[in-house]
Amino acid sequence: MQWIDIWFVAYLGLLGLVVGSFLNVVAWRLPRRQSIVRPSSACPACSHQLSVMDLVPVFSWLFLRGRCRYCGALISVRYPLVETLTGAVFALIALGCGISVGILIPLGLSVVWITCGLIARDAGNAARRAGRARRLWCTAEILCWIALGFTVAAPWLAVWLGD
Repeated sequence: MQWIDIWFVAYLGLLGLVVGSFLNVVAWRLPRRQSIVRPSSACPACSHQLSVMDLVPVFSWLFLRGRCRYCGALISVRYPLVETLTGAVFALIALGCGISVGILIPLGLSVVWITCGLIARDAGNAARRAGRARRLWCTAEILCWIALGFTVAAPWLAVWLGD
């Protein structure tokens, strides 16, 4: 493995952290038919608009110890977990595919599948809280995660199978 490959994997891993932060926004706002661009991110408890320093993927959550800087309300651990997952998926895809245009397909699919999985999970949780079992959402979530697994594994499988 050459230095350029190591830098590329690291770069895509960091890009994945940023994309994961955006996917949290998309998964929250899309089912509620809200804009994914405006308004800026705000604390759900106090509605204070978050600054750039509050939105650094994973590190802001760790630095603030999982609490809002302004009101002290707890911030869900889901945010850094999704950011970390997306960063790891991007790095694994970069490791498997290397520097090529073909990397765009698994990256794009992983973004779609992570978002769909998050939305399906939220819908399933809402259905369970309401006392209704929605097997369709649970099945969709499982299929999204399986498809994501195949997307991440596809470059590795090609290497292992000698293609």
